[in-house]
Amino acid sequence: MPNLFAAFVQAAVKSGADLGGANLSSADLRGADLGGADLGGANLGGANLGDADLRSANLGGADLYGANLYGANLSSANLYGAKPASTNNDSACLLGFSFRTTHRRSHAPGFIRTPQSSSF
Repeated sequence: MPNLFAAFVQAAVKSGADLGGANLSSADLRGADLGGADLGGANLGGANLGDADLRSANLGGADLYGANLYGANLSSANLYGAKPASTNNDSACLLGFSFRTTHRRSHAPGFIRTPQSSSF
């Protein structure tokens, strides 16, 4: 059965809708193409973003508590100020993600393991 909610959100993103601050808590967005989406400040708590394409998405200040990011592509995404997701997100792709870095330490949310040097 097709995931109509994910299709609706994808269509909104493609049409340029601003989803900043949207309440998408517990949404089933598995495999959704949300590349470049503005989800800044959105409530994604408990959402299933497994295998979602979030490349270059703005997730700054988003609530990701309890969200599933397993297999999600967060390359070049902005996660500054995002609230931590669940602990089982070891397979999320994070190449080029954007966090504020100072003093050679990354201020990444607790669900991300980062190196001690600022080699990003």
